[in-house]
Amino acid sequence: MNHLLERETRSSEDTFESLEMAETAITAGETEKGLQIYQSILETEPDNKIARERIRNLGARPAIKPPKLSRSRLAPIEKVKKLMMDADSGKSLEALNGLEELLPQFPRDSILYFLMGNIQKELGRVTASINSYEKSVELNPRYSETHLNLGRSYLSLRNFTQAQNSLEKAIELDRRNYLAFYNKGLLNEELGDIDGAIESYLRALRIEPNHPESNNNLGKIFLLRDEPKRASKLFERAISFDDKHTQALINQGDALSKLGMLDEAIANLSQALVLQPKNAEAADLLDKLQHQVA
Repeated sequence: MNHLLERETRSSEDTFESLEMAETAITAGETEKGLQIYQSILETEPDNKIARERIRNLGARPAIKPPKLSRSRLAPIEKVKKLMMDADSGKSLEALNGLEELLPQFPRDSILYFLMGNIQKELGRVTASINSYEKSVELNPRYSETHLNLGRSYLSLRNFTQAQNSLEKAIELDRRNYLAFYNKGLLNEELGDIDGAIESYLRALRIEPNHPESNNNLGKIFLLRDEPKRASKLFERAISFDDKHTQALINQGDALSKLGMLDEAIANLSQALVLQPKNAEAADLLDKLQHQVA
Protein backbone atom coordinates (compact mmCIF):
# COMPACT_ATOMS: atom_id res chain seq x y z
CA MET A 1 0.00 0.00 0.00
CA ASN A 2 1.15 3.54 -0.65
CA HIS A 3 3.25 4.95 2.21
CA LEU A 4 0.97 7.97 2.37
CA LEU A 5 -1.86 5.74 3.53
CA GLU A 6 0.31 4.24 6.24
CA ARG A 7 1.12 7.66 7.66
CA GLU A 8 -2.50 8.69 8.15
CA THR A 9 -3.28 6.47 11.13
CA ARG A 10 -6.02 8.72 12.44
CA SER A 11 -8.26 8.42 9.38
CA SER A 12 -11.64 6.87 9.99
CA GLU A 13 -12.19 3.34 8.72
CA ASP A 14 -14.57 4.63 6.05
CA THR A 15 -12.06 7.23 4.86
CA PHE A 16 -9.28 4.67 4.87
CA GLU A 17 -11.34 2.37 2.62
CA SER A 18 -11.92 5.31 0.25
CA LEU A 19 -8.19 6.04 0.16
CA GLU A 20 -7.48 2.40 -0.66
CA MET A 21 -10.04 2.48 -3.47
CA ALA A 22 -8.46 5.63 -4.88
CA GLU A 23 -5.00 4.03 -4.88
CA THR A 24 -6.39 0.88 -6.52
CA ALA A 25 -8.08 2.94 -9.24
CA ILE A 26 -4.96 4.98 -10.00
CA THR A 27 -2.72 1.92 -10.02
CA ALA A 28 -5.15 0.33 -12.46
CA GLY A 29 -4.83 3.36 -14.74
CA GLU A 30 -8.24 4.80 -13.84
CA THR A 31 -6.86 8.21 -12.86
CA GLU A 32 -10.18 10.00 -13.24
CA LYS A 33 -11.85 7.58 -10.87
CA GLY A 34 -9.03 7.99 -8.34
CA LEU A 35 -9.28 11.79 -8.51
CA GLN A 36 -13.01 11.70 -7.93
CA ILE A 37 -12.57 9.53 -4.85
CA TYR A 38 -9.96 11.91 -3.42
CA GLN A 39 -12.19 14.89 -4.15
CA SER A 40 -15.16 13.19 -2.48
CA ILE A 41 -13.00 12.68 0.63
CA LEU A 42 -12.28 16.42 0.68
CA GLU A 43 -16.00 17.16 0.66
CA THR A 44 -16.33 15.66 4.14
CA GLU A 45 -12.74 16.12 5.33
CA PRO A 46 -11.37 19.33 3.77
CA ASP A 47 -8.14 19.04 5.76
CA ASN A 48 -7.33 15.46 4.75
CA LYS A 49 -3.62 15.73 3.96
CA ILE A 50 -3.37 12.47 2.03
CA ALA A 51 -6.13 13.35 -0.42
CA ARG A 52 -4.75 16.84 -1.00
CA GLU A 53 -1.18 15.62 -1.50
CA ARG A 54 -2.20 12.87 -3.89
CA ILE A 55 -4.33 15.28 -5.96
CA ARG A 56 -1.37 17.66 -6.23
CA ASN A 57 0.93 14.78 -7.24
CA LEU A 58 -1.51 13.88 -9.98
CA GLY A 59 -1.31 17.40 -11.35
CA ALA A 60 -4.81 18.47 -10.34
CA ARG A 61 -5.98 21.28 -8.10
CA PRO A 62 -7.48 20.32 -4.72
CA ALA A 63 -11.05 21.51 -4.43
CA ILE A 64 -14.05 20.85 -2.26
CA LYS A 65 -16.23 20.06 -5.25
CA PRO A 66 -15.24 17.15 -7.51
CA PRO A 67 -13.80 18.18 -10.87
CA LYS A 68 -15.97 17.84 -13.93
CA LEU A 69 -14.57 14.60 -15.25
CA SER A 70 -16.13 12.25 -17.73
CA ARG A 71 -17.87 9.34 -16.00
CA SER A 72 -19.04 7.64 -19.18
CA ARG A 73 -16.74 4.63 -18.71
CA LEU A 74 -16.61 4.39 -14.91
CA ALA A 75 -19.12 2.94 -12.48
CA PRO A 76 -20.29 5.13 -9.56
CA ILE A 77 -17.71 5.07 -6.77
CA GLU A 78 -20.13 4.91 -3.87
CA LYS A 79 -22.15 2.12 -5.49
CA VAL A 80 -19.06 -0.02 -6.04
CA LYS A 81 -17.79 0.72 -2.54
CA LYS A 82 -21.12 -0.36 -1.03
CA LEU A 83 -21.06 -3.61 -2.98
CA MET A 84 -17.53 -4.43 -1.83
CA MET A 85 -18.52 -3.72 1.78
CA ASP A 86 -21.35 -6.22 1.27
CA ALA A 87 -18.83 -8.77 0.01
CA ASP A 88 -16.59 -8.18 3.01
CA SER A 89 -19.54 -8.73 5.35
CA GLY A 90 -20.38 -12.12 3.85
CA LYS A 91 -22.85 -11.05 1.17
CA SER A 92 -20.61 -12.14 -1.68
CA LEU A 93 -23.35 -13.35 -4.00
CA GLU A 94 -25.36 -10.16 -3.57
CA ALA A 95 -22.24 -8.10 -4.25
CA LEU A 96 -21.45 -10.12 -7.38
CA ASN A 97 -24.99 -9.67 -8.69
CA GLY A 98 -24.73 -5.94 -8.05
CA LEU A 99 -21.48 -5.65 -9.98
CA GLU A 100 -22.94 -7.65 -12.88
CA GLU A 101 -25.93 -5.28 -12.99
CA LEU A 102 -23.54 -2.36 -13.53
CA LEU A 103 -21.84 -3.93 -16.55
CA PRO A 104 -24.39 -3.02 -19.25
CA GLN A 105 -24.04 0.66 -18.35
CA PHE A 106 -20.26 0.60 -17.74
CA PRO A 107 -18.91 -2.17 -19.99
CA ARG A 108 -15.40 -0.69 -20.18
CA ASP A 109 -14.73 -0.27 -16.46
CA SER A 110 -11.84 -2.68 -15.91
CA ILE A 111 -12.12 -2.51 -12.13
CA LEU A 112 -15.67 -3.92 -12.25
CA TYR A 113 -14.37 -7.05 -13.95
CA PHE A 114 -11.41 -7.24 -11.55
CA LEU A 115 -13.68 -7.09 -8.50
CA MET A 116 -16.08 -9.59 -10.05
CA GLY A 117 -13.17 -11.98 -10.58
CA ASN A 118 -12.14 -11.65 -6.94
CA ILE A 119 -15.62 -12.53 -5.69
CA GLN A 120 -16.06 -15.36 -8.19
CA LYS A 121 -12.75 -16.88 -7.07
CA GLU A 122 -13.86 -16.61 -3.44
CA LEU A 123 -17.13 -18.37 -4.32
CA GLY A 124 -15.25 -21.20 -6.03
CA ARG A 125 -16.26 -20.11 -9.53
CA VAL A 126 -12.71 -20.29 -10.81
CA THR A 127 -13.46 -20.52 -14.53
CA ALA A 128 -15.80 -17.52 -14.26
CA SER A 129 -13.09 -15.60 -12.39
CA ILE A 130 -10.65 -16.27 -15.23
CA ASN A 131 -13.14 -14.86 -17.74
CA SER A 132 -13.57 -11.73 -15.61
CA TYR A 133 -9.85 -11.20 -15.11
CA GLU A 134 -9.19 -11.74 -18.82
CA LYS A 135 -11.76 -9.07 -19.66
CA SER A 136 -10.19 -6.72 -17.10
CA VAL A 137 -6.76 -7.31 -18.67
CA GLU A 138 -8.20 -6.64 -22.11
CA LEU A 139 -9.49 -3.27 -20.93
CA ASN A 140 -6.43 -2.40 -18.86
CA PRO A 141 -3.34 -4.59 -19.36
CA ARG A 142 -1.15 -2.49 -17.04
CA TYR A 143 -2.58 -3.53 -13.64
CA SER A 144 -0.26 -6.01 -11.93
CA GLU A 145 -2.87 -7.25 -9.44
CA THR A 146 -5.18 -8.47 -12.20
CA HIS A 147 -2.41 -10.56 -13.75
CA LEU A 148 -1.55 -11.89 -10.29
CA ASN A 149 -5.10 -12.99 -9.55
CA LEU A 150 -5.47 -14.41 -13.04
CA GLY A 151 -2.32 -16.46 -12.45
CA ARG A 152 -3.68 -17.69 -9.12
CA SER A 153 -6.90 -18.85 -10.78
CA TYR A 154 -5.00 -20.67 -13.52
CA LEU A 155 -2.78 -22.23 -10.86
CA SER A 156 -5.78 -23.56 -8.95
CA LEU A 157 -6.94 -25.25 -12.17
CA ARG A 158 -3.41 -26.63 -12.69
CA ASN A 159 -3.07 -24.74 -15.96
CA PHE A 160 0.59 -24.14 -15.30
CA THR A 161 1.53 -22.56 -18.62
CA GLN A 162 -1.09 -19.83 -18.37
CA ALA A 163 -0.36 -19.39 -14.67
CA GLN A 164 3.32 -18.80 -15.40
CA ASN A 165 2.55 -16.30 -18.16
CA SER A 166 0.22 -14.32 -15.90
CA LEU A 167 2.52 -14.32 -12.88
CA GLU A 168 5.53 -13.25 -14.94
CA LYS A 169 3.46 -10.41 -16.39
CA ALA A 170 2.43 -9.34 -12.88
CA ILE A 171 6.11 -9.23 -11.89
CA GLU A 172 7.08 -7.36 -15.05
CA LEU A 173 4.53 -4.66 -14.23
CA ASP A 174 5.43 -4.45 -10.55
CA ARG A 175 8.79 -5.79 -9.42
CA ARG A 176 7.72 -5.38 -5.78
CA ASN A 177 4.61 -7.53 -6.04
CA TYR A 178 5.71 -10.06 -3.43
CA LEU A 179 2.53 -12.12 -3.79
CA ALA A 180 3.38 -12.69 -7.44
CA PHE A 181 6.77 -14.08 -6.41
CA TYR A 182 5.10 -16.18 -3.68
CA ASN A 183 2.63 -17.68 -6.15
CA LYS A 184 5.46 -18.26 -8.60
CA GLY A 185 7.10 -20.26 -5.81
CA LEU A 186 3.96 -22.39 -5.53
CA LEU A 187 4.05 -22.89 -9.29
CA ASN A 188 7.74 -23.83 -9.21
CA GLU A 189 6.98 -26.48 -6.59
CA GLU A 190 4.15 -27.90 -8.68
CA LEU A 191 6.53 -28.15 -11.63
CA GLY A 192 9.19 -29.86 -9.52
CA ASP A 193 11.56 -26.90 -9.82
CA ILE A 194 12.62 -26.73 -6.17
CA ASP A 195 15.59 -24.44 -6.77
CA GLY A 196 13.26 -22.10 -8.64
CA ALA A 197 10.81 -22.24 -5.74
CA ILE A 198 13.54 -21.31 -3.28
CA GLU A 199 14.52 -18.32 -5.40
CA SER A 200 10.89 -17.21 -5.76
CA TYR A 201 10.19 -17.41 -2.02
CA LEU A 202 13.44 -15.58 -1.27
CA ARG A 203 12.44 -12.83 -3.71
CA ALA A 204 9.07 -12.54 -1.99
CA LEU A 205 10.75 -12.29 1.43
CA ARG A 206 13.22 -9.65 0.28
CA ILE A 207 10.22 -7.47 -0.52
CA GLU A 208 7.98 -8.50 2.39
CA PRO A 209 9.94 -10.29 5.16
CA ASN A 210 6.80 -10.58 7.29
CA HIS A 211 4.87 -12.80 4.86
CA PRO A 212 4.03 -15.95 6.87
CA GLU A 213 3.32 -18.21 3.89
CA SER A 214 6.62 -17.51 2.14
CA ASN A 215 8.52 -18.15 5.38
CA ASN A 216 6.61 -21.37 6.02
CA ASN A 217 6.90 -22.73 2.48
CA LEU A 218 10.60 -21.97 2.25
CA GLY A 219 11.13 -23.57 5.64
CA LYS A 220 9.31 -26.70 4.49
CA ILE A 221 11.68 -27.05 1.55
CA PHE A 222 14.72 -26.80 3.84
CA LEU A 223 13.13 -29.29 6.24
CA LEU A 224 12.69 -31.78 3.39
CA ARG A 225 16.32 -31.14 2.46
CA ASP A 226 17.32 -32.18 5.99
CA GLU A 227 18.24 -28.66 7.10
CA PRO A 228 16.09 -28.45 10.26
CA LYS A 229 18.01 -25.59 11.88
CA ARG A 230 17.58 -23.34 8.87
CA ALA A 231 13.97 -24.45 8.51
CA SER A 232 13.19 -23.79 12.18
CA LYS A 233 14.24 -20.15 11.90
CA LEU A 234 11.81 -19.65 9.02
CA PHE A 235 8.96 -21.39 10.84
CA GLU A 236 9.67 -19.23 13.88
CA ARG A 237 9.35 -16.11 11.71
CA ALA A 238 6.10 -17.34 10.19
CA ILE A 239 4.64 -17.97 13.64
CA SER A 240 5.85 -14.62 14.96
CA PHE A 241 3.83 -12.90 12.24
CA ASP A 242 0.84 -15.25 12.52
CA ASP A 243 0.60 -17.16 15.80
CA LYS A 244 -2.46 -19.04 14.51
CA HIS A 245 -0.62 -20.48 11.51
CA THR A 246 -1.36 -24.14 12.21
CA GLN A 247 0.86 -25.58 9.48
CA ALA A 248 3.84 -23.50 10.56
CA LEU A 249 3.35 -24.74 14.15
CA ILE A 250 3.28 -28.35 12.93
CA ASN A 251 6.34 -27.82 10.75
CA GLN A 252 8.16 -26.15 13.63
CA GLY A 253 7.32 -29.10 15.84
CA ASP A 254 8.78 -31.42 13.23
CA ALA A 255 11.94 -29.30 12.83
CA LEU A 256 12.50 -28.98 16.57
CA SER A 257 12.07 -32.72 17.05
CA LYS A 258 14.82 -33.31 14.48
CA LEU A 259 17.02 -30.91 16.45
CA GLY A 260 16.41 -32.92 19.62
CA MET A 261 14.31 -30.17 21.24
CA LEU A 262 11.42 -32.46 22.12
CA ASP A 263 9.72 -30.35 24.80
CA GLU A 264 9.61 -27.34 22.49
CA ALA A 265 8.40 -29.53 19.64
CA ILE A 266 5.58 -30.91 21.78
CA ALA A 267 4.56 -27.38 22.79
CA ASN A 268 4.24 -26.31 19.15
CA LEU A 269 2.27 -29.39 18.18
CA SER A 270 -0.02 -29.00 21.18
CA GLN A 271 -0.73 -25.40 20.15
CA ALA A 272 -1.52 -26.58 16.62
CA LEU A 273 -4.08 -29.01 18.03
CA VAL A 274 -5.66 -26.26 20.12
CA LEU A 275 -6.25 -24.40 16.86
CA GLN A 276 -7.27 -27.51 14.88
CA PRO A 277 -8.23 -30.35 17.26
CA LYS A 278 -8.84 -32.79 14.39
CA ASN A 279 -5.56 -32.20 12.58
CA ALA A 280 -4.27 -35.74 11.98
CA GLU A 281 -0.73 -34.66 11.05
CA ALA A 282 -0.25 -32.79 14.31
CA ALA A 283 -1.88 -35.56 16.38
CA ASP A 284 0.27 -38.32 14.85
CA LEU A 285 3.51 -36.41 15.28
CA LEU A 286 2.63 -35.40 18.84
CA ASP A 287 1.79 -39.00 19.76
CA LYS A 288 5.12 -40.16 18.37
CA LEU A 289 7.08 -37.57 20.34
CA GLN A 290 5.21 -38.23 23.58
CA HIS A 291 6.13 -41.89 23.33
CA GLN A 292 9.78 -40.89 22.88
CA VAL A 293 9.85 -38.80 26.06
CA ALA A 294 7.78 -41.24 28.14
